[in-house]
Amino acid sequence: MNMSAQQPSRATAQAASATRALRRWCRLGLLILMLLPGRGFAADLQDLFANRESVTTETGLIAGDNFTATIESGEPRHGERTGGASVWVSWIAPTNSIVTFTTVGSSFDTVLAAYYVEDGDPSIFSKLHRAAENDDDDSQGAGSTVVFGALAGKRYEIAVDGYRGARGTIQLSWSIQPVGDTPPIVIATPNDQALQEGSPLTLSVALQNPSAYNLHWFLNGEEIEEAESATLYLPSLSRTNLGQYRLRLSLGEIRFFTKPVEIQINSEGLVDSLVRDKLYDALDPAIGANAVGGTTPMVKARPKASGPRTLDGVNRGYNGSQLFNTIGATAAPDEPAICGHAGAITWFAYQPPESGTLLLNTSGSEIRVAITVFTYSEPLTSITQLEAITCDSPPANGTVSEVECAVLPGRTYIVGIAGLGNVRGIVKLNYQLDLTHLPLAPSVNFGGAELTVAAGQPLVLAAAAAGSPPLHFTWLKNNLPIAVDDTGALVFPLVTPADAGSYRVRVRNHISEILSGSLAVRVLIPPALQVEATTGKVLLSFDTVPQQSYSLEYRDPSGSNVWLPLGPARPGTGGAITLTNDPPSASDAWFRVRVQ
Repeated sequence: MNMSAQQPSRATAQAASATRALRRWCRLGLLILMLLPGRGFAADLQDLFANRESVTTETGLIAGDNFTATIESGEPRHGERTGGASVWVSWIAPTNSIVTFTTVGSSFDTVLAAYYVEDGDPSIFSKLHRAAENDDDDSQGAGSTVVFGALAGKRYEIAVDGYRGARGTIQLSWSIQPVGDTPPIVIATPNDQALQEGSPLTLSVALQNPSAYNLHWFLNGEEIEEAESATLYLPSLSRTNLGQYRLRLSLGEIRFFTKPVEIQINSEGLVDSLVRDKLYDALDPAIGANAVGGTTPMVKARPKASGPRTLDGVNRGYNGSQLFNTIGATAAPDEPAICGHAGAITWFAYQPPESGTLLLNTSGSEIRVAITVFTYSEPLTSITQLEAITCDSPPANGTVSEVECAVLPGRTYIVGIAGLGNVRGIVKLNYQLDLTHLPLAPSVNFGGAELTVAAGQPLVLAAAAAGSPPLHFTWLKNNLPIAVDDTGALVFPLVTPADAGSYRVRVRNHISEILSGSLAVRVLIPPALQVEATTGKVLLSFDTVPQQSYSLEYRDPSGSNVWLPLGPARPGTGGAITLTNDPPSASDAWFRVRVQ
């Protein structure tokens, strides 16, 4: 009995001793973890800039989201893109290093930017200077990656935003490469731009202590010979110089690139007229325009243009060409196909300065491309708003696509360009605004008197319409839409009583729309006759339909082809009636029942 009573007590004491030991090891393990270099506790991502938390570790991962995030007044356009759902965290560099931040693994299309404050209040947006920024990592799709030199003890403000307000879960990770001396600090980089062919091109990257690093310029991933300074100068820009430029900084095994700079050619000298990989980027403010720490490029005056220049990527020229390299072209999952082609898609936005007809062709391109012209009603908040106006895809043995469409001033038209077979290369998009052929609003001729048709017969309702193509037709029955087509014909293979009603057609193009007059369609149901004939007399019996009338007619088979009535018409009641020739005919005759 005593042993039995003592065993639980001994077990309890042993358990308590083990628990105390575990706690000591946990405290020791926690202390060791806190003392390990490059380790620490991650902060939370914060919506408000003023509430941001700080991290100081060499490496780390923050898991969060931006489901309820907003954008604050005065907040910069992160990555020089339109966002709308940003979150913040501060990182204090533990040592001189090159640091990489990435959002790869996040569930949505992110935009990533890093800032620093040189002097002044670090809580004011206007004091922020860009250290690095990125929309889409070239190798990781919608994930974003920035790389920049960081000074020990300096605070860097990291912003994760959603492209066009996208939201989801966030994986923000970072790691460093320590450097012994001062790390490479990029102060400013050139903006994307389009120049006239033959113009000199100068690209300069402002660096702290540039002589401490080996520098080399790259074009579309290939080294440029003898381009080993912070400034790249080309005396005459040609199509062979188009694409994305980056400056590589290297010190021993440590290497990183500045952000890419897109260079294109516009024959009118419209510097901010740029073809973009993403549709919305072709419409947004020009890359580098009105952004924190950025500069605005000079631009030549547009022909015949009046009023202040709008800083965005939209072309507002009259007659010119845009040359560009599609080497970085992709296709987002929600982007529409271009004349049936998907992949390697780029976007060109155009706003005509006057009414006319826009002529587009790809003569002079080095690859075959398809083009589609879209328009939409402002504001554009969804790709589904895009309305295709016209498109062209060259045949296998051709290299040129060519389209034309009526355009209105102030309305935006987006040209999608897709490389056939997912091929990338130099494209020349030629545009011309023809002011002699003005847009035409739709007109339509349809409606009028009642149309009567027998059940079981085919019927085609056709609208005679005119206007700038393409024309779209919406058919209405009793003022409710029933069919949409682009031919102007509503076809009934076999009419039924249910097809009776009042019909109208709405004709629309991207300029305006018009509603036609109405046409009443009446469907008659032929009776199933039961015939009883005697000498000189015939009796015709059948079931009737309300709102139809019936009359007996005859004609002499040996004489005229004119049918003559025999008595007044009788209304349908839904029941059976009998019609007869009274008085009887004295000779042979043909009889029929007329239904009205």
